[in-house]
Amino acid sequence: MKYKFQVVLIFIAWTTFAQNKTIDSLNTLLKSTKEDTTQLRLYFALANLCDIEDNLKYGEPAVALIDKLILKTSDEKEKRKLLKRKADAISFIIFYYQRNPDENKFLENTQKKLSLCEQIKDSACILYSYMNIAAHYRNQGNLPEALENYKKGLSACIKLNYKEGIARSNAELADMYLDQGDTVHAIELYKKVVSIAEGMNNKTLLARAIMQAGGVYNAIRNFTKALEYYEKARLMFEATNDKLGLMEIYKNTGDTYNAKKDYEKALLDYKKAVQLAEEMKKPVAVVNFMGRMANVYANMSDYKNAVECIDQAIRYNKEHLESGGNMQTWLKSKLAVIYYKKKEYKKAKQYSDMTLATMKAANAADIDMELEKLAAKIDSACGNYKEAYLHYQQYILLRDKLNSEEVRKAATKEKYQSEYDKQKAIDKAEQDKKDLETSQEKRRQKIITFSVISVLVLVAVFALFMLRSLRITRKQKEIIEIKEQETLRQKHLVEEKNKEVMDSIRYARRIQASLMPTEKYLDKIFKVLTKK
Repeated sequence: MKYKFQVVLIFIAWTTFAQNKTIDSLNTLLKSTKEDTTQLRLYFALANLCDIEDNLKYGEPAVALIDKLILKTSDEKEKRKLLKRKADAISFIIFYYQRNPDENKFLENTQKKLSLCEQIKDSACILYSYMNIAAHYRNQGNLPEALENYKKGLSACIKLNYKEGIARSNAELADMYLDQGDTVHAIELYKKVVSIAEGMNNKTLLARAIMQAGGVYNAIRNFTKALEYYEKARLMFEATNDKLGLMEIYKNTGDTYNAKKDYEKALLDYKKAVQLAEEMKKPVAVVNFMGRMANVYANMSDYKNAVECIDQAIRYNKEHLESGGNMQTWLKSKLAVIYYKKKEYKKAKQYSDMTLATMKAANAADIDMELEKLAAKIDSACGNYKEAYLHYQQYILLRDKLNSEEVRKAATKEKYQSEYDKQKAIDKAEQDKKDLETSQEKRRQKIITFSVISVLVLVAVFALFMLRSLRITRKQKEIIEIKEQETLRQKHLVEEKNKEVMDSIRYARRIQASLMPTEKYLDKIFKVLTKK
């Protein structure tokens, strides 16, 4: 009864949080409860509700408590459940170190989670652990390590025959190839993902694979093909009522129409994306799409609507995002571009200086480069030639640095090519093996089929022979029966004739007997004659 009461209190506390945005009630309950499983539920509830900055506060005690519960149980099924819970608890710690970068702690905890997932053979957990590590290295620019971990995830999925994981791993690899400008390999891998998804009849995975393939065609500016793929994906997302997928599709088609300079269609699709993002309560996406709409208005030279769109996005960002500083900076950088195009150079400089300082702090080299170039143009237009020159110099330095990055990317791409060729050779060997096995299986099936057919033919021939023999026997029997009946009939006739003859003889004999005198009568006559 006490346990049920605590569960009710957890539910009430959870509801209170949803309404009042506070977790004090859960913390109070955590301090008062002594029951281990209830404490564990509370740790997970708090870790889910709290800010990521407090994840360690609840994640680490949850892990310690699970270790304690594991030592107490001898039931393997229960132990497996606890190990899965431990992996989930470690996820909270991983999230913390993603927000508060500590590479050693991040990798240490991710490796712990991966080991647990491997221990309980949780294929999805194994895949996402490798993908998490790969994403970490990818964000750092360490593409070879990222590639290696994506491949490890793929190998694990192949070993466990986790088809969805195989598809997702190939999709991530395709995305990396696309990021390196290797669209040939990217589209090849996305087609593989589509094939796997079709084989699984996984409509969600298939729709996303088709959408991503459309993204590759968009990257190589084959807009017709891109829109064709996007339309296929859109219809599939509509059929499954996947609003998130539809939102992404409308964002992608908006980008494509904008690149095609079909601005009316671009605006229409961005508005649909905004509507879906609002319905799903995704404020970051709403702001992002509003920024894209502002770009379209600016491309149309409709600067009034462009500015209004950005202002609306800034207001929405303040209302719905407590920590929306980066989005605010991004939006204001767009205002710098719009005011420059409007030839309102003072306002353009105001926003340019503000955003450039913030972007430099974020160390976003490619964005800084474009802002330095814009700043040079704005200062030149304002007559600040010295500052314009300094900005231009900085732009050249960043461009050269970026070019060196491109050289590094080209070297990485060669590694990708080598790794891809190796993987392709492995895939081909596996496919050849499968083809051989399939061929042998088909041959066995043919032999079995031929044998079965041969036996069936023999059985059919034998059956026909037996049926023919049966028919002949039956016919002969019928003939014999007819002959027997005829013989019997003849016999009866003979017997009847014989009876008639005998009857005639008997009748004649009786007549004859009646006409001839008897022996006594003759004796009497002879006696009379003798006396005379």
